[in-house]
Amino acid sequence: MPIFSNMIEVQDNIVGYLNTQLAVASELAKNYTTDPATGGKFLYRPIYYRLFKAVSNFVKPEGVESRLIIIPGLRGVGKTTLLFQIFERFQNAKNTKFLYLSCDRLVEFGVGLQEVLSVYENKFLGGPLETYKGKLILLIDEAHYDKSWSLVIKTVYDRSKNVMILVSGSSAIAFGMTTDLVRRAKTEWLFPLRFMEYVLFKSAKTKNIIYPPAHTADNLQNALFLTHSANEAYSKLVGVIKETRTQYLSKIPSLQSDIEQYMLLRGFPFTISEVDESVLYEKTLDILRRVIEEDLPLFSDVGKKTISKAFSILSSIACNKGGGVSIKSIAANFSDISETSVFRLFEGLEKAGVLFPVKPYGGPEKIANAAWKYYFATPVLQAALMWRIGKLDKTSETLGPLLETSVANTLWRINVLQSRIISGLYYDYKKGGADFIAKTPNGLVVIESGWGDKPSRQVKQTMESVSAYMGIIISGSAEKINENMITLPKEIMLLA
Repeated sequence: MPIFSNMIEVQDNIVGYLNTQLAVASELAKNYTTDPATGGKFLYRPIYYRLFKAVSNFVKPEGVESRLIIIPGLRGVGKTTLLFQIFERFQNAKNTKFLYLSCDRLVEFGVGLQEVLSVYENKFLGGPLETYKGKLILLIDEAHYDKSWSLVIKTVYDRSKNVMILVSGSSAIAFGMTTDLVRRAKTEWLFPLRFMEYVLFKSAKTKNIIYPPAHTADNLQNALFLTHSANEAYSKLVGVIKETRTQYLSKIPSLQSDIEQYMLLRGFPFTISEVDESVLYEKTLDILRRVIEEDLPLFSDVGKKTISKAFSILSSIACNKGGGVSIKSIAANFSDISETSVFRLFEGLEKAGVLFPVKPYGGPEKIANAAWKYYFATPVLQAALMWRIGKLDKTSETLGPLLETSVANTLWRINVLQSRIISGLYYDYKKGGADFIAKTPNGLVVIESGWGDKPSRQVKQTMESVSAYMGIIISGSAEKINENMITLPKEIMLLA
């Protein structure tokens, strides 16, 4: 039930709420953008520079390009910090107003986004959006808490070219946009930390920031997935790897330890300054709790019984060590939960950004009937769940599956952000098949990962089975080529 009892009281309280929001915006921004451990500002992630360019263009007198940007992502990846970094950079821009609204807070007040924006328009802008001559930048956070957000934003966008809107929320907002909004919006996904971002954030604490050579990821992706043969790929890789080792990897004091730290502990920005592993894992598990208890009911028809089993189900996936997980097998292991309930849970966890699926390679019937692999959005989620039930150690038996998850993250991110490079990601469901099959413009590339030395048998078998033109073996070995199979050091793959 709404807190406010009548329309006038609602409007008056919204005015009070907005006055408070505007008064504390700078202090709130400072809290989100400052590292409490050092007192310094958090470094910018790559997505910041893309948003910076779009907002810079907008605040110019005639700037109208990219006025609506949707930022989906898992809880804890830094979406709110990103919005406030943009606010701090442009809050003093000439003739420009900012308004930050978090839809979860609006729900607590019993009001919707539409009501608040209407009051802001009438009481703070002094009239309709259509007649407002200045620039207005709306920062809408946790949008998935408002079921009507997509329609509200589309309407505001259409009413004035002097309004720019940055919308962040659960990954579900990427799937909850109306067709009309999709045509108007640019989507900028924010993923958990990549390995090079972890190194950047960590090195910043010592005031000796380590940057990779320019375009390292692009050069690796182009060599691995946009070449026509293993020989061509390897020829390009040799130069990229040499430059990367000389200018970057050699400057990381404890490379192998940092790779382990990254996979075990450092997948979220908030983890960089935390030294207590138990506290870190509890904070990571709290992200999962909030997703399960608060987010899933908003966009997935998941019953209370299924929600109560969600942690146990996720733990079983975390300990599965790379095998396929079918809805049928999960339902069989949790006999009081139906296959339909398991499907809805997985669907909700995908929308929340916790998991993503890798389908079996084959026709529609095989995709429908064979087990799918589910990977966590960062290996730290997997490690935290294993820690929770006392099954986390630092042996190769654990690090190998975590590396596989890291490689899956890399491939999935390329698939989502650069579909021209990887347009589909699968796995070989046959016994002894390889971890991944990537669909590229020039054909199929088979990929297998392992913590130590990795034999080529699985890659070769899958390559023959699916007629792939190249195989990649990610391992602890140095780079080399054997026929049409490339062995690639794990630290190189994590930079792609």
